[in-house]
Amino acid sequence: MAVAPNGKIYVTNQNSNDVSVIPPFPTLSSISPNQGPTTGGTPVTLTGTNLTGAAVTIGGNPATGISVNPAGTQITATTPAGALGPATVTVTTDGGCASLVNGFTYVLPVHATSLTATPALAKLFPPHVYFPFLTATLKDVVTGLPVAGQTITFSTGSQVLGTAITDAQGTARLDETLTFPLILANGGYDAKFAGTGTLLASTAHAGVMVP
Repeated sequence: MAVAPNGKIYVTNQNSNDVSVIPPFPTLSSISPNQGPTTGGTPVTLTGTNLTGAAVTIGGNPATGISVNPAGTQITATTPAGALGPATVTVTTDGGCASLVNGFTYVLPVHATSLTATPALAKLFPPHVYFPFLTATLKDVVTGLPVAGQTITFSTGSQVLGTAITDAQGTARLDETLTFPLILANGGYDAKFAGTGTLLASTAHAGVMVP
């Protein structure tokens, strides 16, 4: 048996009078980024040694789009779908396997949101002055569905007018009876959703309507 400078192992076979070449054992030191959504599709870069010809699994599921650099020290791949939480990353070559235990973490996918706000009204039917609610409606852009149970902050200029929680239709309502003069002076109001771990923040502006 002999070990070459490139890490390959050469073994003589007495019975067959030939030589077997055993590729060097792979190593795996890092994966970047180390988290992504459970839906998969995250481009990742794995770093190590002796990675030529490697297959990659994350949480036991095969990655796709695998490409190894000529030096065998870096792999680019795309994550498969996986279960929420940490997952082990494994590379397998003819020389063996190497793993990063819990090296990648699957998180819930983050969805964009849209927020729409209705104009404030000075009058509903002349000559009666009417101060209705300020309303803002929050939707999940990916699913197209309204988002309930989220806090919407209403403000005008630098003044916070108050907060309201979205209902089953994704709509938050705030009474503007006492704040309409301030809204009128600022030419409208703003609605803001601060976002969550799975929903991106969004804002909306509404002007003043004087029928």
